[in-house]
Amino acid sequence: DGNHLLISGGEAFRVINVDEMGPNAPFAEVRISERPQSSGQLIVVDDYTFLADMTFHRVLAWRSLENAIAGKDPDAILGAENLQDKDPDKTQEGLFWPFRLEFDGQRLWVAEYKFSGRVLSYLAR
Repeated sequence: DGNHLLISGGEAFRVINVDEMGPNAPFAEVRISERPQSSGQLIVVDDYTFLADMTFHRVLAWRSLENAIAGKDPDAILGAENLQDKDPDKTQEGLFWPFRLEFDGQRLWVAEYKFSGRVLSYLAR
């Protein structure tokens, strides 16, 4: 988003404010579970925050980065019925290893990794 550096890895995504970058820059984390996740992607566009959770085959969405950092439940879950639904689902509503994300202000584009090779589009409301 031009304001934050987003670093994926392990059990959390690190968020660094670009204006504060340096060797001792403070960082916040977006953590979705204590179980290490396959690194998908975290993006922030106009404060909307989207996280591709490859481990549990879903995309989590928050209306603000601050809510994601605070560990609040996501405002929307794509590819799963709720946070307890952690099984892959290669249906029209389900996802299998969501990996890359792009949000154009109206649609969220989700590219799955490997076996399915799908790119899905979700209309933001």
